[in-house]
Order: sequence, then structure tokens, then C-alpha cells
Amino acid sequence: METTTQVVKSSVCPHCEGSGVDKRYWHIVTCSWCKGLGSLYLKVSSGEESGRGKHMSNFPRLGSAVLVQHNGRLLLCMRDKEPQKGKWVLPGGKVEPFESIAEAAKRELLEETGLVIEVGKLVGVYEIIAPPDEHRVIVYSWGSVKAGELRPSSDSTQVRFFLKEDLWNIEMTPLVGKVLKDTGWL
Repeated sequence: METTTQVVKSSVCPHCEGSGVDKRYWHIVTCSWCKGLGSLYLKVSSGEESGRGKHMSNFPRLGSAVLVQHNGRLLLCMRDKEPQKGKWVLPGGKVEPFESIAEAAKRELLEETGLVIEVGKLVGVYEIIAPPDEHRVIVYSWGSVKAGELRPSSDSTQVRFFLKEDLWNIEMTPLVGKVLKDTGWL
């Protein structure tokens, strides 16, 4: 049986309020009652439920990224791989199975930048939909530096902190531009 992945937004938390919901197909990103950060629930459904026939069992990919502010500057990484190679992005990456959004953010930041961070409040949830190859749901959070030494990883050619006025002069991905506009950095 072919399966597809469909993202369904819900205002009911299947863990706190959704009695009778089959919890195997839900991934909680945040919950206003039990997490205190708002409500967004991702439901992974089968091809039969969604009515779509194309096999997409690996979509969407869930990611966690962070807006790290330090001394009035914002941390960005220049990608060294596709998609968007050579463009500036907010650091982050894939959420591994059974890893929280915050745990993924901390792990990815350490791997990509050498920095140990504290993850703060939720910024927002954004999607990239570019059929047939890319569908990502990315949870953005605020973050602050706790320790470490800034250095690029194999995923990035450069990592650095930018002043707000310098962000207008760099090439960034469209999604990062939107997140920065939504947060007042652009």
C-alpha cells in the first residue's frame, strides 16, 4: 500500500484533550496546555486518508532552527550543500526520531556552529513546499549563546553574527528573509 504524508493543523491536543484520537499518527510540536507555547499538531496520514496516490512517506521533513542573538547581532550560516548552496540561513536542521524541537536545535547549533545555546520562546512554524522533491516544516525558536567557540562545520562555509543593517546586503534564502521580516530583523 502506498502512503503519503499530509500535514493537518489542529487546535486540539491529542495528548491532553483529544480522547479517542489514535496518537500513533500525531507529532506534537507545541501545546498550549501541556507545553505553554501555543498549539500546532502535525498529523501523518496514510494515502487512503489523504486521497493522494504518490508515495511520499518521507515528507514532510520536520526541522528546528534558531534565531541566536548575541550582543545585538544575529547568527547566520552560509550553506555548503544543496538546496540553496551559497546562501545565508538560520542555523538548524532535521529533528531526529524521539528528539524534542529544543533538543534538535541545541544539537544542530553545536554541530553547525560550535556554540552551546539555550533555546527560548517559539518564533513560529514555517513550511517549504517545492514539489516533487522538497516539503519541510520548520519550527523556529529564539536562542542565546551559553558557551563554545564559533566555527563552521561541513554543512557551512561560514558562520558569523550580523548587525541588523548588514542583513540587507547578503544573499539569503527566501524563507530566511520571511522569518527575519516577521521578527523585525529586516
